[in-house]
Parts: sequence; C-alpha cells; structure tokens
Amino acid sequence: FDDALLATMGRVHRAADVYRSIDMIKQVFGTEEANYSIDLISGVPGLTLAKWTETLCQVGKLRPRPRHLSLYDLQVEKGTTFGKWYKDHDVTTEDDVVINNAPPKNSDSTSS
Repeated sequence: FDDALLATMGRVHRAADVYRSIDMIKQVFGTEEANYSIDLISGVPGLTLAKWTETLCQVGKLRPRPRHLSLYDLQVEKGTTFGKWYKDHDVTTEDDVVINNAPPKNSDSTSS
C-alpha cells in the first residue's frame, strides 16, 4: 500500500489500483461473495517496522476482506536486482533487527 515500496519492488500497480480492484470486486460480487487474496512481502528495502505494521492494519480495514492473506519474506538471491542492491548498501537498522532478525550493527556474534 506504499507506492514508493511498490516501485522499489518493480511492481507496476500502485495503492490506488488495489483499492479500485477491491471496489470492482465488491460491485460484481458484493461483500459476502467477494473472494480475493492479497500477498505481502516483508524485508523490502525501505520497509520499516512502522510501515509494515501500517500495511497490516490497512489490510485489516479492507472491505470486503480478503479471504486469504499470504505473508512472504523477501528472498534475496545472488545475481538478482535485490541481491545486487543489498550487496551495495548497508541496510542493517533497528527495524532490520526486528523484521528480518538480522544481527544489530556492531554486534559480536561470538558472545552468548
């Protein structure tokens, strides 16, 4: 639901498109018979814990509600756009620690 993040992920749709699509589903099928799903991806560069929480809250407010919600973690693979992006950027922040379970900056991984 964040246009900047959608663009970062290379998605061609924007938040307004999602809302328009849900309105069309409601017009055709009504609230009770509507049947659609939403896929969300965490771990995207720029997705803070606050934005992730806001996104989940926005999904909860949708009417009609999606019948299915899939939550995925971004899979970063060598040679992909995100693989190259992560290789070139220092992205470990406090939000990364919470969202991605990444080690905090300057952490000593040998300590217990």
